Amino acid sequence: FDAVLAMYHDQGLIPFKSLSFSNGTNFTAGLNVIRTSPDHGVAYDIAGKNKAEESSFRQAIYVACDIHKNRLFSEEINENPLEEYNPSQKVQLITILDVVEHLPHPHRDFKKMHEILDDNGSIVLVTPNIESTQRKLFGRKWFQFKPREHISYFSPHTLGMLAEKNGFKIIKTFSSGQYADLGFINHRLHRYEFTILASVFEKFMRVLGLKDTSWYINTGSILTVLQKA
Repeated sequence: FDAVLAMYHDQGLIPFKSLSFSNGTNFTAGLNVIRTSPDHGVAYDIAGKNKAEESSFRQAIYVACDIHKNRLFSEEINENPLEEYNPSQKVQLITILDVVEHLPHPHRDFKKMHEILDDNGSIVLVTPNIESTQRKLFGRKWFQFKPREHISYFSPHTLGMLAEKNGFKIIKTFSSGQYADLGFINHRLHRYEFTILASVFEKFMRVLGLKDTSWYINTGSILTVLQKA
């Protein structure tokens, strides 16, 4: 678990606020963006901003629930892994945002989610799109190519096959993205070897006083809603 989180290093997408706890663990949370962005800011992403430990991951879940208190979720938290979840305790909504590409056994996990989901329940899923325009444009330098942490890549078609084989149907599919600040954009320009442009861009944004501004960028990720077939 710690090894996965330690490698989950490339999602510095928005201005973050540091949070500390009595047990000494730390993680970061872009609270304003979490409230407004439908496709980012889940507990896994929060805990994985930098190297994190399991205790900080657990604390991130509590903060995520606190953010949405009296909105969607109760304060009850089940810390058991998915494979140990009691299928008699049905749920109406499962969110797996920027997660499925990390799963070593997606078919097994989708079968388990089918067991625990209410008949009228839904899954909201986000994952990078291997057929996106961005991937075709940047080729092997596509920022979602992370061999040590992204195990599987999906297109809308192959994601539909995964869903269908495990008893789900796709209700809606959208193209989605992420929020990015100056640091993230500058990092991407350097990664794609636009060094001069990166330097000019950074100076330009600082002169305009926009260095702490964040923008929504559609990266072409797949955001899909699933229900039981």
